[in-house]
Amino acid sequence: MEQDDIMSKINSAKEQFYSDHQKNMFFKKQQKFDCATTVMSGLNENQVFANIFATKDDIIFFNYPLFKTVANPEYYEKMADYLFMMSSNLIETYGTYQIFVNCTGITISAVERYKDFVIVVSKRGLNNDKGLLKKLSIIHICNPPSFVDHGLKILIPLVDNNLWTKICIVQDAKK
Repeated sequence: MEQDDIMSKINSAKEQFYSDHQKNMFFKKQQKFDCATTVMSGLNENQVFANIFATKDDIIFFNYPLFKTVANPEYYEKMADYLFMMSSNLIETYGTYQIFVNCTGITISAVERYKDFVIVVSKRGLNNDKGLLKKLSIIHICNPPSFVDHGLKILIPLVDNNLWTKICIVQDAKK
């Protein structure tokens, strides 16, 4: 399914959710997860995951703006499995792989809200014995927020300190 079609369905479901539930000014975390659950209930998981983790050549493009709209703890393991499958496929074809992370719209509260996803990916990655991290050549952080250094200091220790050497910050990448 095309990304525009997926985004149209997601935005429509999100608008419907917030027309049925007044948007919280504070304590948004659970409401955002509830909205994501509602949005995902009407979509094909694999089609959504294919748009969150799109691939081209040896690159996985992580679409944070889409991720934040559909991510909730119920889907973290499935998303991690999908990411590992895509990584394995790229390694099989190219020997290594890269990740481009589109950070458009990320906030400090989002880093906190979704750090459990990073933990799930890290733990499952360390336990699957596939060595995916060793085959990761570089992570491009595109359109980073002003607090990128602080955000990375929160997330990197949850994964592997060796990631520091694989991170490249790309200011003003095409959105």
